[in-house]
Amino acid sequence: MTVFRSKFYDSNIQIPIVKRSFNVDIKQAYYGGHVDVYKPFSSTGKAYYYDINSLYPTAMLKDMP
Repeated sequence: MTVFRSKFYDSNIQIPIVKRSFNVDIKQAYYGGHVDVYKPFSSTGKAYYYDINSLYPTAMLKDMP
C-alpha cells in the first residue's frame, strides 16, 4: 500500500468507502464458475469432440434474446 500511495495515488481523487452490507453483496456476485472434467468415451468407437469453450467469443458477438 505504501508503494501504491507513493507512485500511483492522487490525493485529489477520493476513493469511495462502501458500507459493509454492500461489500458482502459485491463479494457474492463474484462467484466463480464450476469446472468439470469429462473423459471422452464412446461405446461404438466413433465420437465427435466439440470445444464449447471456444463458443464464448462467438456468443458475445450476438445480441441476447
